[in-house]
Amino acid sequence: MAQFINPAMCEITEDLFFNDPYQIHERNNYPAELEADVAALRDDAQLKLAVAALKHRFFAHAEALLHGDIHSGSIFVAEGSLKAIDAEFGYFGPIGFDIGTAIGNLLLNYCGLPGQLGIRDAAAAREQRLNDIHQLWTTFAERFQALAAEKTRDAALAYPGYASAFLKKVWADAVGFCGSELIRRSVGLSHVADIDTIQDDAMRHECLRHAITLGRALIVLAERIDSVDELLARVHQYS
Repeated sequence: MAQFINPAMCEITEDLFFNDPYQIHERNNYPAELEADVAALRDDAQLKLAVAALKHRFFAHAEALLHGDIHSGSIFVAEGSLKAIDAEFGYFGPIGFDIGTAIGNLLLNYCGLPGQLGIRDAAAAREQRLNDIHQLWTTFAERFQALAAEKTRDAALAYPGYASAFLKKVWADAVGFCGSELIRRSVGLSHVADIDTIQDDAMRHECLRHAITLGRALIVLAERIDSVDELLARVHQYS
């Protein structure tokens, strides 16, 4: 574990995910038209309380070796193989962090699709993104439980029913971190091309606003979104 402790990189993640978006900071980067939306984040006590809890879990729950900055641009997939690159943010943390940021990356694409394809043509692509999210979580959960039953040397994890109970906590973390990814990629230092390359200013601002609103909802409601199907229902609710 000591080999992968990188305080400097963890501090960057701390700032970008849990600090900067919720305060006035020179690193933040968003259109002036969204000032009221971003100011609302800074003034939202319920949101900031939930973000503080996520920040604590980010530092206190050393559950697995994480990539630390996983998104579609850092994954190469070929027939029978998968590779992740750019792992300089790797550290031991909560399993839900990598899963949540991966889902958040897919949802950022979801939010940007009307600006890239037009509202009518975006509908089918949006449903595909939601299918991708469903498959990502269900495949991970099935594989995790199979490995817990067949391969683990931890008696607690192998105890019948515990792997399933543990995954519920991982899922709640993932939903919260997913919301953090949506917000920090919309108002913070580092954005995504899925939204930033939208040519129409008004549409781009609306897509950013959608990501912020959805991100806030997922952070605050994470403990009540108890399944991937419920997550997708919430995404539809806030679309």
